[in-house]
Amino acid sequence: MSLDLALVRGIEERAFNAWPALQTLVADGWLLRFADGFTKRANSINAWAPIVPVDVIVTHAAPIYAGRRLPLVVRLSPLADLDADAVLASRGLARCDETIVMIVPLSELTDAPPDPTVVVSPEPGDAWLAGFAAANGVPGARRAVHDRMLALIPQPAAFSQLMVGGQAVAWGLAVVERGMVGLFDIVTAPQSRRQGAGRRLVSALLAWGARNGASTAYLQVVAANAPALELYERLGFREAYRYHYRIGELQQP
Repeated sequence: MSLDLALVRGIEERAFNAWPALQTLVADGWLLRFADGFTKRANSINAWAPIVPVDVIVTHAAPIYAGRRLPLVVRLSPLADLDADAVLASRGLARCDETIVMIVPLSELTDAPPDPTVVVSPEPGDAWLAGFAAANGVPGARRAVHDRMLALIPQPAAFSQLMVGGQAVAWGLAVVERGMVGLFDIVTAPQSRRQGAGRRLVSALLAWGARNGASTAYLQVVAANAPALELYERLGFREAYRYHYRIGELQQP
C-alpha cells in the first residue's frame, strides 16, 4: 500500500493533541510522552520528524522512563525509520497491538436530522466520565489520571453517549482539529452489543464533525478487533496506515 506521509503526519499530530499526555518532551524529532502509565499511547516514544535513528533515541529515553517507573514503550508509525522495528527487536523489545488507522471522507454524509438518542456535550460531566470509565474498564486507581487527560483536550470535543430507556449504553469521544475529526474509545456496554448502538453513535459523531468543519474522519482500531473493523468498514472507513508497539521490561532507575 502506497503511503502518503504528509497524511500520516497530519493524523499523527491531531491524534497526539486529541489524546494529550500529561507531559511531552521533544528530542531530535521524537516525542517522549508521559501520563503516569495510563495507556501506551500517552506513555510512549513516538516519531514525529525524527533526525536520529530509533536506537539513539531509545538509549537517551530509557533512563528517563525508568526514572518514572515506566516500561520503555515505543510506538512505531510509518514516520519512524524503516529499520526501527528490527532494531528494537534486536534489543529485546516485544511487539504487540498492531493497530489500523482508518479514514473516511465526510462529503457523502446525508443531511439527516440529529439522532435524538445520542447526547453530545462539549464537556464530559461526572455521569459521562463515570460511565465511560466503567465501560472502558478504567481501574479506579487510574480514574484521576484519565479525567485529567480528558480535561487537557484543547480542541472542540464531543463527549457522547447513546441513551436507551433513559440509560447510557454506548460512549465515545470525537475531537475536531484543522478539518479532521478523530473518533476515540467508542465503546458499547456488553448487554447492548450487536444491536446497532455503535453504528448509531459513530454516525452521530461523524455528523457532528461535519457540522464543525471536518471533511475527513479518522480513528484507530486494534487489528485483531474484527467486530469493530466490520462496523467501520460498513460506514465507509478504509485503512490509511498501521502502527504497533515495541515494549521492554521495566528497568531499575
